[in-house]
Order: sequence, then C-alpha cells, then structure tokens
Amino acid sequence: MIMASRITVDGNALDQKTMQNIDSIVSGFLGRPSTVTEIVPPQTGRSRYSNQYRITTDSRSRISVKRVHSHKDDLGREMFHADMRQLLGLPHYKVERRKGFPLRDWEGDDCILIDWGEVDRRVDLRDYRAQQYMQDNWQSLGQLGQVAAQNVVFATGDRKNEHFVWDLDKNVLFSIDHELLSITSETVEYFHNALKSLYGKDWNKSPCKLGSFKTAFVKVWERAEINADRIRKFYTKHGLSNDNAGFSARLSQGHSYFLPKMLP
Repeated sequence: MIMASRITVDGNALDQKTMQNIDSIVSGFLGRPSTVTEIVPPQTGRSRYSNQYRITTDSRSRISVKRVHSHKDDLGREMFHADMRQLLGLPHYKVERRKGFPLRDWEGDDCILIDWGEVDRRVDLRDYRAQQYMQDNWQSLGQLGQVAAQNVVFATGDRKNEHFVWDLDKNVLFSIDHELLSITSETVEYFHNALKSLYGKDWNKSPCKLGSFKTAFVKVWERAEINADRIRKFYTKHGLSNDNAGFSARLSQGHSYFLPKMLP
C-alpha cells in the first residue's frame, strides 16, 4: 500500500508516487538530489489562486512552479526574459519550461520552474534590508539602471517593488515577473518614483550617483540595439512575434528619450 505523504497542497495530501515524481523533477532542475519539504501557494499576487506554488527543499532551496494564468503568452515572456538576461549580461536565475507537473489538474498544462535561490536570502524591495543596502551603497544605482533599461526596452508591465529582488549574499538585484506588457510610460514612472524613494528626491544632484545609473542604463540599452536582430528572433522563438513592432519603436526613440523622464 502507498502511504499518504505528509506533504499537502491546498489541503490535499500527495501520495508517495506523486512526491517521488516531484522530487525527481526538482532534482533535475536544480542539478542535485533534492527532497521537497513544502509546497504552498504564494501569499500575494494574481497567480496565487492554484496557478503558482512555492516549493521548498531539504537543502533550503526554493523554486516556484507556475502555469499559464490567463494568456498563452505569459510563460513565453518569462522564457524570453531568461534569454535576454543572458544575452544582455544581466544577473540571471534559471527558468525552465515543461509540459505538465504532477499536481491535480496540471498534467497537461504548460508550466515553468523558476529558481528563487536559498530560503530568506532573496528579498524584494519592500524589505528594509534591501532598502538599507541600496541606500548605503549608491553603486547599487548601477544595478537599478540595468534592470530599468531591461524593463523599459521590453515594456514590462505591472512594475512594483515586489518585482525587484535583492540577493542578500551576492548583493545582486534581479527583475522578476515579466508576464505582462506595459504602456511604457507606466514603467518609466515606476522607476522615477523608486529612485526618489530609495535614494532621496535630490539623488541626481550627485554626479557619481547620476553617472552610475545613466551609464548602466545606456550600456544595457546599447547592447539591445546591437543585438536587435537576434532579439527579434527570440521574440519569434517564444511565440511573441507581435511584440516585435513595439520593441523596434522603443529602440527608435532611443535611451535619450526615456532617461530624462526617470530623473527627479
């Protein structure tokens, strides 16, 4: 007889065979033997209603498994951004697409696995530890400039502090949750407000601070310009050909159009 697992999802116990399958998938994704100790929905966000689960392992690794929420392009954009992080030299975290996951009603769904690092060592910009580090180390403006360029040139929507994560061990800033397209002015407004909130309303009066942000922003933007043809092919690869026109339009406006709008 298969013994009931102590792991439950939405109040339903997972049997031993299911847990073995999940352990195998997670181990393959992480590249090391792993045993899952917890599967729970995220506490916030539009995907928390049976469309995303946070998985924790015995080695304190944490990953998310997410399926399509409302539109088939959602997961394609996450995979596209994984490619863009590597192409543009941005801090990267592993994302993997797969068909189905051994949870009830997920068997045939398109899913992605996302590596979130070690438990409690990556915190978003709502967390005082991330805010304090960034305020005390103005060089972090360079990292914010990088992800600002990434989010503007690809028109990433729904930008909030919880969509930017600081690694407390590596002192690296990640941009996350890239499923939605944005009216670009809304993305620019987010960074305009975030800069003032994190560094003070007069942060740009310091040439060093301003230069750090602008140099990083321009460097990523110019990498996108140089690789524009390759990027258009990645859009097509991930089923996002309709996004090509908007990308080309933003490139034609240039970084000099968007940068001043972010400054106080």
